[in-house]
Amino acid sequence: MATQRKYTSRRGQLATAAFAMGAVLVPGAAQAAPADTVGGKRNPVRALEHAAHPLRSTEPGRNTTDLRALGAMIGDAKVVGLGEATHGSHEFFAMKERVFRYLVEEKGFTTFALEVSWSAGLQIDEYVHTGKGEARKIAKETLANSPWDREEFVSLIKWMRNYNRNHPDRMAHFMGDDIGAPAVSDAFFGRVTDYVKQNHPGTLPQLQQALHRTAPDR
Repeated sequence: MATQRKYTSRRGQLATAAFAMGAVLVPGAAQAAPADTVGGKRNPVRALEHAAHPLRSTEPGRNTTDLRALGAMIGDAKVVGLGEATHGSHEFFAMKERVFRYLVEEKGFTTFALEVSWSAGLQIDEYVHTGKGEARKIAKETLANSPWDREEFVSLIKWMRNYNRNHPDRMAHFMGDDIGAPAVSDAFFGRVTDYVKQNHPGTLPQLQQALHRTAPDR
């Protein structure tokens, strides 16, 4: 979590909107040119056309030179948010994978966080790290009945597994960040207690007491 909150500017909001529509805005290039005004008032369409850098494709695996403008906007940020105007549209979900690949390979990012339960994230993360299981089956088990139960996320999970196979010294991670919907089990809580037992054994009794009413069959 960042220690200092950065508020979104009006220009930042325009950049986000343009990215969703298939273009990237470079903040430094968004100064109005004389042709961007009509009747003494600024023409927002002309301003966007002046500053926008069109995206060549939404599909992953293509040349990423068109994403350099996005990379310049990101700068040294540690977290990048990727939304979508509609749940389930192929183009938005495919673009998420394309941008994530770019962020991992060119900007040093390591984690894809999704609005699924923590336990689901752990299950997917285990696959992308070890290759244990089958991507489509794991996606169906963890993403069923959610907007993310789609072939595009199977593709993302497969790519992450392949990337980790080729980069064992710097693996990518998958994280579920919806702590309000965990699928609890003994194995799920065992990951937490085992870690504390190995690294902070003195606090284990306190943790077990805290988990008593939450963990199953306790």
